[in-house]
Amino acid sequence: TTEGLGAAVYLNAKSDTAAGGIFNLYGGTINGGHAKNGGAIYANTSSTLNIYGGNVSGGTSVNAGGCTFVNSSAVCTIYGGTLTGGSTAKNGGCIYLNGKLYMKGGTVQGGESTGNYGGNIYVAANKIFEMTGGTVTGGKAKLGGGNISAIGKVTISNGEVSNGVVSAGGGGNLLVDVTKTDGVITAAG
Repeated sequence: TTEGLGAAVYLNAKSDTAAGGIFNLYGGTINGGHAKNGGAIYANTSSTLNIYGGNVSGGTSVNAGGCTFVNSSAVCTIYGGTLTGGSTAKNGGCIYLNGKLYMKGGTVQGGESTGNYGGNIYVAANKIFEMTGGTVTGGKAKLGGGNISAIGKVTISNGEVSNGVVSAGGGGNLLVDVTKTDGVITAAG
């Protein structure tokens, strides 16, 4: 538990242009703690987070990213494994995306945003989420996007987004704010 960033794992770089830390998860479990951002994992500037298997479980954050916070120019790719049950008072119960997220497989499930948007995944302005496989399911948000909420760019060409719940807003599975300059969704398949 920390009042800082990434209660279990913190990836960092020397600067925006330097190569950052690389973390590959192949198996096992990372149990989340409590942090300001990234209850389990915080991937900072220019770092790379690859999830091939295993489980990132729980985690709570005061601000964003109950399980995982992907910041700035960081890149997260989910090939397999499970991110389960993160919770935040603001945005992104499982994942707060302020970088790039590529979901090719695996499962993101059971995240909750108790105060705002994106029960499972929140995509910030000018950021990119591309889903070509996997499952995003069972997210809960207060104001919108039970599973996914985005003011950034979302592309879904395969995979499943299902069973999202919103208590006081819209978009049980997906909410995209098109009033923002890059609030765009592309879906196929």
